[in-house]
Amino acid sequence: MKQIVAIIFLLQTVYTSAQSGKYYHWISLNGKDTSQYKMSKPEAFLSSKSIQRKNRLQISIGMNDIPVNPVFTQTLSLLGVQVTGTSRWMNAILVESKQKKLSDTIRNLPFISSTTYLGERKVLQGVVRKDIHELVETLEAKVNPSKQLEQDSDFYGKSALQVKMLNTPALHQLGFNGKGITVAVLDAGFSKVNHISYFRHLFDSSQIVLTRDLVDGNTQVYDDDAHGTGVLSCMAAYAPNRLVGTAYAANYLLIRTEDALNENLLEEALWILGAELADSAGADLIQSSLGYNEFDDKQQNHRLKELNGNTTLISKGATLAVAKGMVVVCSSGNEGDNNWRKIVAPADVKDVITVGGVDETGNLALFSSIGPTADRRVKPDLVAMGERTMVLSENGIVYPGNGTSYACPLICGTIACLMQACPITGTSAIAQAIKLSSDNYTRPNNYIGYGVPDAAMARAIMDSKDSLDRITQNSLLDARFIDERLHVAYALNSPQKIQLIITDSTGYIVYSDRIKVKQAGIYRASLSKSNHWKKGNYGIQLITLTHSITLYNLHKNQ
Repeated sequence: MKQIVAIIFLLQTVYTSAQSGKYYHWISLNGKDTSQYKMSKPEAFLSSKSIQRKNRLQISIGMNDIPVNPVFTQTLSLLGVQVTGTSRWMNAILVESKQKKLSDTIRNLPFISSTTYLGERKVLQGVVRKDIHELVETLEAKVNPSKQLEQDSDFYGKSALQVKMLNTPALHQLGFNGKGITVAVLDAGFSKVNHISYFRHLFDSSQIVLTRDLVDGNTQVYDDDAHGTGVLSCMAAYAPNRLVGTAYAANYLLIRTEDALNENLLEEALWILGAELADSAGADLIQSSLGYNEFDDKQQNHRLKELNGNTTLISKGATLAVAKGMVVVCSSGNEGDNNWRKIVAPADVKDVITVGGVDETGNLALFSSIGPTADRRVKPDLVAMGERTMVLSENGIVYPGNGTSYACPLICGTIACLMQACPITGTSAIAQAIKLSSDNYTRPNNYIGYGVPDAAMARAIMDSKDSLDRITQNSLLDARFIDERLHVAYALNSPQKIQLIITDSTGYIVYSDRIKVKQAGIYRASLSKSNHWKKGNYGIQLITLTHSITLYNLHKNQ
């Protein structure tokens, strides 16, 4: 260990110099040019897959789908600023200038509504000071290569605990491994992913659909920060008996929006551009283990009262991403054991699925950010294993990493499998189903939200013949024993009184209860005394306003 610590000391360096002079501004615009682009012909500005997703989910093509007026970008370029991106959703232009303050000539242009200073980007020289824990773990694996090379008898290898906690293998066994689903990963870089054997299948099967570095303005994402490498491994790694991710057959868009060397509002703007790129390319999900509350320029810092889901720039962008039909899954943040404690933006957005972290026993990790939002909504929504999660380093070493950054992709990959299993389900129905499948669904709180989801139960709920958004038929969706307790999921098309009756193998009634339901929807019930029932077969009868539904041969093993 002393040798490893010495190596770490040698590896750590501080930044010795910096080049300044790159200042960024967000310019909000008045109006759009509808003569060049028409909503009736979206193929001129959206991919076919993006259009198909919107049509399938009955999402109309809107004015905020139309690109920014090119005349505006040309005008700004002629006035001495460099246009580095445009946002059709926000009708805004991102520019780089040599001055911290834009000239009056630019700010007074008739097509400009407002300007926002996003910060200075410094190009730092040196090597990133890496996390001590990560260096110890990865170097120890190198010193003890037998630990790294050994295979596990379990198909999931070192990732078995974190994947099985979500019951994702139940989907994999049915062939639902994310195939055909496109996940956009917005992160700080994906260092050496193209050289790591655990990711070789992604390249052999052309599962990397797109790479884009929005920070440096190119397509090279494999030469930057390694944070995204670890994140991607939780979903996409595939080395049976060693490490297997939750959605190893999915397609991926690898988009760098985070500059690990700087922290400023520019990154929130780049996140929006990344989300729009994901939408254009037809992504089904956005996975983002990024969050913002403090910046290099303290005047830019967010305040807790801003965490209402619609104040910060990035939260506005995430709201629009969901509105475009993409499921957005974000980490809650790692502020739980510091003065901030709370979630970070865009984890505050109502329809974003916010993920916190737990340890291997299901207890909240001390670092995991907590809720509520500023407007008192429950956050996070779900939790997964974020403490000692088995992830990949940029050198292809499997090590236990800590952070909600790793809990988030575990759940995102599981959702990709659910979307493959139930392709017509909308974003709100997916969120509803996965929350209902979770182990804390009856009492969600601001520490673990609805709890740890069960992929198989979520699929059973999503797989009902009726839309979850508009139940047309009373139905029994699922019934199973989990940790010795019987859980039942059912759909009701109207307010009514129902009765649940459970009988054992002899026909004896072991449980009977009348329940008054106040509105139509999907419901779950956990039968509190069922953990005391004897092992064996049971039958369940759901009596509704219209008919009786019976399911036999529920088996209790213990």
